Amino acid sequence: MSTLVKMPFARSNETGKIISIIEANRGNACNCRCLSCNTPVSARQANVNQWHFSHRTDNTSTENECSFSPVTAIALILRQQLPTLQHFDLDDFSFDHVSWEIDVNKFGIIIGGYAQDPIGKHTVAIDIPFPGSKTFDIDKLIPEIDNILTINTNMIANTLYTKNSKPELLRPDEIFQLLLENWESWVTMLHSSITIEKNEEIKHIEEHKLESINNETHKQIQNTKFSLCACCNEHYGSFGKELLCSECVRKHVGSTYKNLTEMIRFYSYR
Repeated sequence: MSTLVKMPFARSNETGKIISIIEANRGNACNCRCLSCNTPVSARQANVNQWHFSHRTDNTSTENECSFSPVTAIALILRQQLPTLQHFDLDDFSFDHVSWEIDVNKFGIIIGGYAQDPIGKHTVAIDIPFPGSKTFDIDKLIPEIDNILTINTNMIANTLYTKNSKPELLRPDEIFQLLLENWESWVTMLHSSITIEKNEEIKHIEEHKLESINNETHKQIQNTKFSLCACCNEHYGSFGKELLCSECVRKHVGSTYKNLTEMIRFYSYR
C-alpha cells in the first residue's frame, strides 16, 4: 500500500464527524482538520486532479505536512459508523437495539467496540486496530464476553487504497457498508461461546456414546460363557468351537496328531 495516498477524509470542525472530500465545501470553507495531526486542511476539488484534502501550510496552522495513513482513517471511520449497526446476528446470537461503546475499558482491556443485547444480555467485543497496534488479550475477555472479533483494517486499506490505482472516493457510510458486504473476508471471529457450547455438547454426546458402547461390551463379555480347553483344561478354547486352546494346538498338532481336524475329532468324542 502506498504511503502517498492523497487524503480523502478529514474531521469536520462543525460536527466533529469524519467526512469525505466529496461531502466537503471547497477550499478552506470545508472547515476541517487532519485525522492524523489535527491541523487545518483545505478541500482541493479541482477538475483535473483527484479530489483530496491538503494541509494548510500558513503560519497559523502548520508548516510541515504529515503523511496520511489509510489504516488510521479506516479505523476511525469504523469507530464512527459502528453505532449505526443496531440489529445483527453472530452465530446463534441475535442482537437488537444495541448501543455501542467505543474505545471502552472492559475487564482491564481497551475495546474498540463493545455492545450488549438489552434482552438476552449476550455481549460482543470488536477489535478495530490502528497501525502497529496489537490484538487485545482475548484470554482475559473469553470468560466475560460471548463473541470476540477483530477487523482487518490493514486489509481494508490495502483493498481500497493501492499504490497503482486511483482510489474510488467513498463516504464513511459507504466504507462501512463495504465492511458488511465483505464481512467474511475482513472480519475474524476470535471467540464464540456458542461454538464452545456446541463443542462441549458434541464432546458430551461422544463420551455418552463411548460409555454406552463400553457398557454394552462389558455386558456381552459377562453374558458370554467361555469353555476351557478339553486338552489342558486351563486355557480358554479358541479352535473347534472353543474346544481347544491355541497353546495345545501348537503343542500337539504335527506331533501327537497329524492335523487339527484329527485332534478336534479326538476330543469331540471323549
